Amino acid sequence: VMKIKTNRLLATAMAFAVACTLFLAVPLFGARAAEAADPCYGKGEQFDVYTSSTIKDYTDDTKQAKHMIDGNNGSFWCSAWVTETTSPCNEWVLFDFHEIVKIESLTLTACDTGFMFPDAFSFSWSTSNEVEIAIAGQDYKDYENAADNVNVFTFETPVVARYIKMTITSRTPDSGGIHLVRIAEAAAKTSTATAEEKAAASEKDAAAERPLVVNDPVLAYTVSASSFLDDHDNWLPEHLTDNNITTQWCSEWVGTTTDEAEIYVTMTVGDPQKVSGVIITSQLICFPADFTFQYTMDGNNWVDIANASYQGFEVTPGQNKYVFPFEGMQVATAVRIKITRKTADPSGNYLVQFADLDVRGFAATEEEIAAATEAFNTAIGNLPQDPNQKPKPIPATPEDFRPKEEPKTGGCKSALGGGFAALGAAAVLAAAVLMKRKEGRYE
Repeated sequence: VMKIKTNRLLATAMAFAVACTLFLAVPLFGARAAEAADPCYGKGEQFDVYTSSTIKDYTDDTKQAKHMIDGNNGSFWCSAWVTETTSPCNEWVLFDFHEIVKIESLTLTACDTGFMFPDAFSFSWSTSNEVEIAIAGQDYKDYENAADNVNVFTFETPVVARYIKMTITSRTPDSGGIHLVRIAEAAAKTSTATAEEKAAASEKDAAAERPLVVNDPVLAYTVSASSFLDDHDNWLPEHLTDNNITTQWCSEWVGTTTDEAEIYVTMTVGDPQKVSGVIITSQLICFPADFTFQYTMDGNNWVDIANASYQGFEVTPGQNKYVFPFEGMQVATAVRIKITRKTADPSGNYLVQFADLDVRGFAATEEEIAAATEAFNTAIGNLPQDPNQKPKPIPATPEDFRPKEEPKTGGCKSALGGGFAALGAAAVLAAAVLMKRKEGRYE
């Protein structure tokens, strides 16, 4: 038995080490891109490609992002099934040239049928992948696919950049009226940039205004939900962290005939972090109408985040990703979405569905944690009578998270007291673990 347990522990430790190695090796853009099997990522010699989504296909893998750079016009990248009955969309393709180069043109080949090449899109550039700087003359509306399916986009002036992004806002249908995006092949004409050109491009990139939240660092978190639809694996809370728009979390079938709700989705970041906002990806069905973002410092009491409450929220056709910034950033151990009103699906059932959650922010300093703790204590009325006494049980600094050793005085009484203290601590820990298991089976 001991040998089996030891082997399991060793295997777990090795798996954890491998996971950590993969995580640390991932660039800021999309953690999912590190895995070669990721359908939204393709590695190429001249450039890598990333896509906003990829169709979920269990029969073959000919529709993944990597097929844009495989030299085979018979395979292609295809976007995911998201409101495929209408033309508006929110898809993109990112080309990473590995280093700053001079890009003269992009060539995008449509499928041999000519169907599903986008008709509204634009191109932008960046040296850091933190901004999107528009490329002059590269904004297209009502674009018609080339007769030979080979679409060449020549830039008025060669673009010095590492990243080129194609942002797609409208799609064309196939013969059956289904709107998706398909691109069979991607190629680029490039040349070497001089040191002066690279420096100038980097300087322009650094001077550009950064969008809120979107390009902030990704914060690791665990997720739990107050309810979920458990009759099918595709609706579990764990899908909120899989970076796959084709899988979703769905609230359970309770009171689906009315829009009233009290549903919570909690994102726990652990030690206090400075959260700049949350990005929600949806398939545009059952996005909540009324909801509020809240935060906690102790895991028990919750306070509304200032100016982060929404009533009568409506999704934009074709836009499946929504950014919710927190003014001034919110230091917290966890944030949650409190949903109070649902919207109906096409069948008239009131539910809540999200595809992915993304928490962004930065490490908090001890001073920021102390200030946030004081504000939190004030908000929940956890103020001591003695002004020199710290409020309890809310920690004021990171040091307060760590247990402090009792002074050793010796003697039988001290040993007995220490034994009871240890038993008490063990009981509290066991109760906490039991409660955590009961409340968050998918954390």
